[in-house]
Amino acid sequence: MKLNHNKKSVKISLNLFALYAVMVCGIVFALPAFAASDPLVVVENLSTFIFSLIRAVGPGRPDHPRPADDVRAGDAGASGRQ
Repeated sequence: MKLNHNKKSVKISLNLFALYAVMVCGIVFALPAFAASDPLVVVENLSTFIFSLIRAVGPGRPDHPRPADDVRAGDAGASGRQ
């Protein structure tokens, strides 16, 4: 199936994307940034935020083992031998 990419529709979509990007940048850069007086508090807050994002997203691959599913050194392992 061939997609119809005529010049007019491509130009309109690029203009809409550019408008969207300008609006997002305007909103993001217009917001004030509040920082704590203690730099360690700032680092702790950033760390908490990043780790909460990682927990919300979860593992990137469905076959990725979670820490509770790890095979310990004394276990049978992948070979199945005991």
